[in-house]
Parts: sequence; C-alpha cells; structure tokens
Amino acid sequence: MQNLKVNTTVLSGTKEPSTISPSTTIKRNTERSLDGTLNVDIVYEKATVDITWDYLENNDFETILNLFPKDTTIQVSLFENTAREYYVESISYSPFYKNDELCWQNLEISITEI
Repeated sequence: MQNLKVNTTVLSGTKEPSTISPSTTIKRNTERSLDGTLNVDIVYEKATVDITWDYLENNDFETILNLFPKDTTIQVSLFENTAREYYVESISYSPFYKNDELCWQNLEISITEI
C-alpha cells in the first residue's frame, strides 16, 4: 500500500513515515453587525499535513530532506489519492548518536497545500 508519494518517489521501507496527520486549515473573516449577529465568511480552506519519522539513520534523513525542498513546491500524494501541490511550512528534528553514528529522531515535516 502506497501511503506517501513525493513527486515521483514513493517513501517505503526505512524511509516510510511513522505517522501522517492530514488536517484542514480554515481562514475566516468574522464580524458582528449592530444587532449582535455574527457574520462569518470563509476566505479559504487549505490542506495541511504533518509527516513524522520516529527514527532515521543519517543517509535516510538526508534523502528525505532532499525530497522536501524549502524553496519550491512539491507534488504529494497521500494514501493513493490524487497528487496535490504543497510547500514546506516547517521542519523540526533532533540529532543523537548511536554506536558513534549520527542518527535522527522525531523528524517532523509540515506541508501546506498551495
């Protein structure tokens, strides 16, 4: 089963994420009229996705970071659905050493739909 595809690369095996958390961001304009009625206009809805890896060795970490460039958009397909265009919102991670080898934990990449 294909859970995550970035551009043409399917992330599987050691590069498969631990969790994929899709959500929707809703931007609203709200104001009250003189009689107290609340008027709500939805400006837009955007899909956001938080992708997390619990543990990665250094070479897998670098491969994944290269798949998510910070300066351009990417095509992402989740759970075998149609690909959508996203940009990277944020990246966070923690380095540590295991047997004198640099490893990474809690890599989280947040992407937002264009």
